[in-house]
Amino acid sequence: MKPIFLPFFILMIFTFSGYGQQDATANLSFFNSSLNTLSENPEQTKKVADYFVKNAESPDQKAAAEYLLFEYEKLYGNSTQSIEHLFEAKKNLNIDSDSSLKTLVLTAVAQTCRRYGMGSIATKYLEEASNIHSKIPLETENSIARIKFYQEQAQSLVSHDNEQGAIETIKNTEQYLEQIKEQYPAIYAEGLNAIAEHFQDLKEIDLANQYFTDAYTIQIDNQIQSSSTAARSLLGLGNILLKQRQFLKAREFLLKAEDIQLKEPDVTFQILSGLSTINKELDSLADSRNYYLESTRLSGTLMSNERNVRNTLLTLIQKDQEKSTANDTNKYYVIGGLIAGLLFMIIVANYFYNKKLDREYLHFQKIIKQIDKKEKIELASSKEITTETTASTGTNIPSETENAILKRLEAFEASDNYANPNMSLALLAKQMKTNTKYISEIIHTHKNKNFNTYINELRINYIIKLMQEDSKYLNYKVSYLAEKSGFSSHSAFTVVFKSITKITPKQFVTFLKKGNHRPS
Repeated sequence: MKPIFLPFFILMIFTFSGYGQQDATANLSFFNSSLNTLSENPEQTKKVADYFVKNAESPDQKAAAEYLLFEYEKLYGNSTQSIEHLFEAKKNLNIDSDSSLKTLVLTAVAQTCRRYGMGSIATKYLEEASNIHSKIPLETENSIARIKFYQEQAQSLVSHDNEQGAIETIKNTEQYLEQIKEQYPAIYAEGLNAIAEHFQDLKEIDLANQYFTDAYTIQIDNQIQSSSTAARSLLGLGNILLKQRQFLKAREFLLKAEDIQLKEPDVTFQILSGLSTINKELDSLADSRNYYLESTRLSGTLMSNERNVRNTLLTLIQKDQEKSTANDTNKYYVIGGLIAGLLFMIIVANYFYNKKLDREYLHFQKIIKQIDKKEKIELASSKEITTETTASTGTNIPSETENAILKRLEAFEASDNYANPNMSLALLAKQMKTNTKYISEIIHTHKNKNFNTYINELRINYIIKLMQEDSKYLNYKVSYLAEKSGFSSHSAFTVVFKSITKITPKQFVTFLKKGNHRPS
């Protein structure tokens, strides 16, 4: 341990030794100080937590130490270990545990479940946290538990498109953030980052920019601008500038974020992805390629770990529910059976979901390879050249006219006129300066498909190209992508997109976001 931190370490041990036994406010103050130190000096927090995991004098003391280790491991991307510490913290909670600590732990479980796609279970834990949250005393030291709870509640409302509810909850978060601004600046900045990310999700970009700026400013004022929280603030500001196509300023922020040694792996991935895109736009192709390769390697690691984490999480949730049921077998017998059934269904669904995800990812990789080779993505059936598809419909076209129409079709394909929602065979014939019989015959003979398939393939290739080349399209709703590519409805677009790519538009966007795939 560095000598400079020794007095503080001893003081914290002395204070924490009475957690759950003496002055609850003083104990909570120590715990909050440890959380506040985490983003700037995590090793100091870990030493204290490790000590109390081994020497805890009460269940609450053990739970608090395990929660600190949960946050520590999460910071370094050790997701499995992090989740194990979180559920160890929950295991030590009981009916007499401090309400602030219980709210904090339950909220973290809800957030973790939501992050790994277990929305219904996340809702259950968040509701449990809500019931306990209402019992938290009004002292300022309890504000952090309230802040964490409101942050997760706001994210849940955003994900369910409840914009008004999310904004009201954000206001509650701000109220309690102001109470800790002076004493816990790192946690205050982290709270501002969370609000900024909520506003990003709500497409309120100016507000998001304001909160990210305020978060970074408070960290500069408190000389903690080398923290993981600062990296997230800089990433947020850089991403906003990137979407506004202010590439030089965006690169400046992202390079500052990259220079910070301590940051979560998902933040590192987003920074590398952003720098790859920016350098490509600025024609720094070698740098773009290097950042792209780094982000791809990290993406592969993150995706391979995700399945193990989900399985670990499911196991720990099942054990937690079994423990809860065992506390009162008679009362919760039916509920326990339902939960066990639900968990079984989730495990089965998770298995088939992973299998389905594997198949979809193979299709996705195939599409990316086609794009890299400058090949068009076509409906599988339209690639099969048979006598039936190539046979003439009986319309004889002079060769000179046919060649002229083919040249016009080539120009049509190079444009984006096919994205016109009113595009029809008649309109295309008019643009090609011919009649519907001729254009239909040429598409049938030379493209080996009918008019509708021809137009739909052009539209899907067009929207995929936009998503590949401009990351802002990855943040748009499917309905907008449908409209942009010329489809009359969200459902029609989804059906056609999946028939051609074998993946839904939503899943395709998810893979693009995680993999940062672009043509080389």
